Amino acid sequence: MEFIILGKTNDDKGTQLEKLTASLLTEQGYTDVYTNVVNAGASEVDIKATYRLPFMSGNVTHEVIGECKAYARAVSLPDWLKFLGKIFSEEIAGSQIQACFIALSGVNSNVVGHYNSIKTKRKDILLLAGDDLNALLFKYYDVKIIGDIQAIIQTLTNEQPINYSICYYDSKFYWCVSFADNNYTLLKGDGKTLSKSQVTELHEMIIKTTDLLTFVDLHEKKMVSERTETTYKYIINSLLIENQFLTDKEILNKVNEYFGEGIQNLKISEINASLKVLGELGLILKSSRKYNLVLFSDRATLQDVLTFYQYFTHKSVVLKGLMSQHYGTKINEEVLDYIIITQGNIQLSKEKYAECLQLIRWSPSALAWGLTPDPNIVNHRSNGAALAPKLEHHDTNYFVRKMYNLFSQEFNNHWMSSYFFSLGLRDLDLVSTIKISSEDGIEISNQSHEKIGLVRLTEEYGNQIIPVNLLENESLSSNIDPSEIIEQ
Repeated sequence: MEFIILGKTNDDKGTQLEKLTASLLTEQGYTDVYTNVVNAGASEVDIKATYRLPFMSGNVTHEVIGECKAYARAVSLPDWLKFLGKIFSEEIAGSQIQACFIALSGVNSNVVGHYNSIKTKRKDILLLAGDDLNALLFKYYDVKIIGDIQAIIQTLTNEQPINYSICYYDSKFYWCVSFADNNYTLLKGDGKTLSKSQVTELHEMIIKTTDLLTFVDLHEKKMVSERTETTYKYIINSLLIENQFLTDKEILNKVNEYFGEGIQNLKISEINASLKVLGELGLILKSSRKYNLVLFSDRATLQDVLTFYQYFTHKSVVLKGLMSQHYGTKINEEVLDYIIITQGNIQLSKEKYAECLQLIRWSPSALAWGLTPDPNIVNHRSNGAALAPKLEHHDTNYFVRKMYNLFSQEFNNHWMSSYFFSLGLRDLDLVSTIKISSEDGIEISNQSHEKIGLVRLTEEYGNQIIPVNLLENESLSSNIDPSEIIEQ
């Protein structure tokens, strides 16, 4: 991991490194910290400081001198020997000192060899470069470790960074993250976003110091990308609700009518750009300057149907579209047969086939999962059969259990409650058995029963539909009044 000192000129870079070194000494308890000190005989050192230790009624004083090199290249032997000469001059003058040589870009092999030969005899001379310098930054300053920065970047972009560097300028630290084509982004040392004025100030210094050329605002880029994806989704869902050919202006009006709270100031140009992309994806059909879903075409193929449902269920679903009367019209046996083949041609009985068909009609999560091969199934299947006979039953059970589990998770999701309620579904019984065994047999076992019901809140709560836990023998249809649950 590279550490970069920024500066408007080469002299400024040297000054910045001296300031950082002075700051590090101060953080460690040194006082009387000075830069560019000229001693007797015109010998100049970059840093000089004092460390006082209490002893009896007074203090024991230790002095430190330092040399800071912000070269773009590794420091060579003459610079190192010149530094040792300054130490010798201080000692001849009668000073007892500690000395530190900081090389931002490291030192060459000759310096390393010479330093190794003397450090066993002189513990008071320190060469600091690379990871040793980085470790001090993490210890004394609010600089996040690289793992934390990687996690932040992953939330902002799917692009893979090429390099992570720590930058320093004017007493502040930054993370510089580079990407392909010499693009880069900047974060504060603590991972927070920079203002535009801060980026402008740093940009010129970065392009002078590195090979990087173009700053990319990942937060802004993500917002633009999310707005574009949202526009795609809302167009698809508006057409799904309407199920008719509409002009671009009519689509804009319908998006604003159904989803205006989710996307502000949508322009006709955004609608047209989105319609073009959705057409290229095989989702939109154009006829006489009007648009509709390919899904509703009389000539729609199974692949057209699959393309639509794969897109509709990708990442997230839009509730209004999901609750439209047209959503599940094309989820049929052909779709389930495709899923069965996708999952290695698993074997389903007639009864389980009917159950799974109903589950993919009800649950968008179950449908989305089924349309993509699951490694837990397909990795041990070949030519439409399990690699071992005993795995066949296991694969079938896993497939059916996964379908039910995904449905159950959605049923217990507050956000999905109104959708399931609109389907006429009211409660879900979950019965599970846990057995813990040793080599001697079953040690303990337990059977649990959970019942989840969908109830409508009273008018004062907006008539919302929510999932609630019920007693084992309670039934929403006959034994209890849902409004009473809320009012109690």
